[in-house]
Amino acid sequence: MANLLPQKHKQGIFSEYRLRLGSGGLGLLAVVFIAGIALLVPSFVLTEARHSQHQSQLNSVEETAVATSTEAAKQIIKQTNTRLEIVNSTETNQLQPTRILKLLAETRSDGIAINNISINAEDGESTNEGVSRVSIDGVADTRDNLLGFEDSLENRAQVLAVDLPIGALASQENTAFNMTVTVQSL
Repeated sequence: MANLLPQKHKQGIFSEYRLRLGSGGLGLLAVVFIAGIALLVPSFVLTEARHSQHQSQLNSVEETAVATSTEAAKQIIKQTNTRLEIVNSTETNQLQPTRILKLLAETRSDGIAINNISINAEDGESTNEGVSRVSIDGVADTRDNLLGFEDSLENRAQVLAVDLPIGALASQENTAFNMTVTVQSL
């Protein structure tokens, strides 16, 4: 086929063809880009919504954890203070167990075997302040040893009362006894 177009027109047609091809490709690229953005917008909005929801849940959990740990710490401090108050009131108002044991050791004679000692400190609201009830279980070799032990306890200044059941005096030898001694602090 014979080419009848001059070279100048031929170049113009090629440049116009390239321009149309470039603008068409650029337009197609713009349409694809806009379509991609349009398709990504719902995913972006959904992701942002989930992110903000998770962030709010995280904040509420952190606030709850801080509040819970604060409340737990307050509760532990309150319990510790209560225990310290009990210890302080026991030290100031009640006889210490070592003093009670020393008192019993000083008054016990050779014929008395003590098997069990229970100390019940009572608060000052229901009874006299500083009163302890001491329950003593043991065995006396003879009735006279038991009566002597009872008398020596009653003669002590800090002993308010000695309660020895009459049944403990029933046998003459190897007498098992359970007496209650009421002791006041010094």
